[in-house]
Formats: sequence, structure tokens, C-alpha cells
Amino acid sequence: MLDERERALFRRLAIFAGGWTLQAAIEVCCEEGGPDEWEMLDVLTSLLDKSLVVVDTLGAEQRFRMLVSIREYALERLGEAGEAERTAEKHARFFAAFVEALAPLVLALEDVEWKREFGAELDNVRAAIEWTIIGRHDPALGLALLAALEWPELVVTPQEALGWFEAAAACVDAETDAIMHSRILRHCVLLEWLEGRPLGQLEQTALNAVEVARKTGDANEIARALANLGACYRSAARFEEADRTFAAAYETPHLLTRITANAVLRLWAVTDLQRQNVERARQRFSQLVGLERPASEAHASALLNLGELEFAVGNTEAARDSARRAKETYERSNSVYLVLVLSNLAAYALAAGDIADARTHLREALTLLRSAGAGWLAAVVENHALFAATLGEHERAALLAGFGDAQYASRGEVRQHTENWGYERLRTLLANAYAAEELARQMGAGARLTEEQALELAAAIHELATP
Repeated sequence: MLDERERALFRRLAIFAGGWTLQAAIEVCCEEGGPDEWEMLDVLTSLLDKSLVVVDTLGAEQRFRMLVSIREYALERLGEAGEAERTAEKHARFFAAFVEALAPLVLALEDVEWKREFGAELDNVRAAIEWTIIGRHDPALGLALLAALEWPELVVTPQEALGWFEAAAACVDAETDAIMHSRILRHCVLLEWLEGRPLGQLEQTALNAVEVARKTGDANEIARALANLGACYRSAARFEEADRTFAAAYETPHLLTRITANAVLRLWAVTDLQRQNVERARQRFSQLVGLERPASEAHASALLNLGELEFAVGNTEAARDSARRAKETYERSNSVYLVLVLSNLAAYALAAGDIADARTHLREALTLLRSAGAGWLAAVVENHALFAATLGEHERAALLAGFGDAQYASRGEVRQHTENWGYERLRTLLANAYAAEELARQMGAGARLTEEQALELAAAIHELATP
């Protein structure tokens, strides 16, 4: 029932996943034998009139989409016409350019805006990555797309993002641009950490990233790669190596972007705090707060770490205030780092004797951890153990303490200040409740729990606990 122009557009529009804008349709679907730019709206309107396309209007913005069954039919027609490969390539090129065009918003730390724009096209970006990288139809194009994607863990789960970047790393060859390669490896380091990979694996990836970054001669790439390596050393309590690595990363601060300077100073300040060099940590964290745009994720990160510092010097209420302000920003942007700030807020509440507040934060942290995953499994579980011990639920507390110990040991990682405070308090409460041999037995049983069993045990504490 369609004329040839309508048939051509109908089948080509099926390449879009999750909808499209008029400009995207023009860029991707205009081919010889199909509608040109001036005819596009007319033909698209005809498909709308025939209920083959649906339009969604949000304010002044219009997006178009197909129902699932109609899209499946259109994809079959696209394949039969021999246009699937060419249309998929144009689609991937359009969305690679789309991701790159978001760079000004990223650099300006306009997090809400760039995440909103990216979120509208997430399914299309996924499809482009699937075609270029996973399907190996155009790895070079896929590498360019992922190299332009800053903070992937803020737009999809760390697990999904790591799958993208590990597949991309496997596509690298001698022809790959060094900056692209460096960025791919740099993201792999952070995503491996968020996924809970062993520290030795992270360090090897970080060392590879530094080696590749040095080949670029780019001060920002080198500094970001070195900062990740320094964080690996810090997590292993190799503080002297960490300091030297951060100093090398910050050797030419005048050449660094705001994002790079933030990454280096933040990780370096955390190292200062772990070494109990509180004044130096305060100087760096305060510098960070001044560098960042208020309400940005980077600013929230600085506030989160200032909370850690205040807690380290015994200012529990100041720590809670700083962490609450960070939480507000993380909530607005639905950030993966919300798990961390909730876990910290729970610890601060326990330190203040505020059981009700601790339970609220722990329940939220556990829900987020189970739905999205993140690198703070051990911290959240150990805070649940401390919560249980505070309530007198010693058996559950001992089991979760054993699980937490096993998690840190398997990763080869040491606890940061707040986690270490909670662990020491937990061990004191358990030592008062159990003889040494019995405590060791209980914690040994906890060490054998699976991740799901530990999370179920933590969730059960909320059912039993009373304020």
C-alpha cells in the first residue's frame, strides 16, 4: 500500500533502536532512490498517517519510533532490499558523531544536560556499538565512538560498560590511534574496579594504559593514565609509589583540563587521607571544590571526599552535612556513585548513634547495589554487619564480617578510612560477643558465602531490625 519513496524510508527507519529525530532520519536514511532532505518530512508524515510510525512530543522536541512488531517487519524488508549493511554503517557514523558532539557539555561539567541528551539516544548508541565492535563490522568506527564517551559508568551499569570496553580493547591493532587506545584502556581500569576485579588485574591494565598514553605525547592522557595507576598503588597501601605516580601526573598542571586536574587531585587527596596527612588532604579537597561547577558530579565527588576528611578528624556532623549535599547531586543525576555516598552516610549515622538514619541509608544502598552493581560491595556489606552488631544480631554480623574480609582479600585491596573505622568498631563488638575461636569459625563460614547469599543476609537484617 506504500509508494516506493515510503517503502524506502519505512525499511531504513527500522535501523533506529529506541526512536529517532528528524535530523537523524535525514542523515541516516537519505540514499539514492529514497527521499532527499526536502522530501523527508512529507514522507515521514505519510508514514505517521498510516500508523507505521509514532511520534512523541516532549516540549518543543519531537521523536519518532516504530512499534516493535512493525520494526521487526521493516528490518526484514531492509535485509531483503540489500540495504542493511550500508544503513547500519550510516547509523553508526551518525551516533559516533553524536557522542563526540557532547564533548563541550562534558568538559563544562553540564552533567544533567549531557546525560539527558545521551539517555535519549542510549539504545541507538548501544546498537552502534553492537554493530561496530561486537559484530566486528567496523571496529575502527566503534573505537572512535567509545574513545569519545567520557564517564560511561554514569550512563549504563559498570558491567555493561566494561563489556563494551573490553570488546573494544580486543579490537585494537597496529593501525589504532594511540589516543583512542589509551582512552579505551583508561576506562577499562575504572570499570574493572567498579566490577570488583582483583587489584593485580587492575594494576596490569593501568600499566598498559600508561605505556600507551606515553606514546600519545598528550599531557591529559598521560596524567589520567598515571592517576589510575596511582589509585591502584594506593588501594594496595603502596603509598610511596602512589605519591610518586600522582606527582608525575600533576607535573604540568597548566596543560591539564579541569576534568583531568580533578581526577588527579581527587585520587591524590584520598591517598593523603589514607596516610593520615589530613591537612594536605584538606588543601587538595578544598582546591577541588573550587575547581568544579556546583551541582556537577565532580563537585559532588569533592563534597563526598570532604565528608570523609571531616569524619577522619572526628567532625561527624560536618561529615554528614557534606555527604548529604553530595547525595543530592548524585540523586539528581541517578549516579552509580550514590551507592558509595549512601554507604558512607550509614557509617556516619552509626557513629552518631542514629540507628534509624543508618537503616534508611543502608536499605537504599543495598537496593541500588543489587540493581546496578558497583565496586562497593564489601563496604556496603560490612556496614550492614556493623548495623547488625549494633542491634545485637551478632551471628549475622559475624557472617557478613567474614564475607567482607574475604572480599577485600580476594581483591588485594585495603580499606579506606571510613571503611577501616567501621571494621575496627565491628571487630570490637564481635570480640565482646564471642570467644576468639567461635568468632573465627563464624567469620570462616561467612567467607564461604556467595555474593547473593551475603546480599540476602544483609537484606534480612532490615526485616528483623527495630529502631
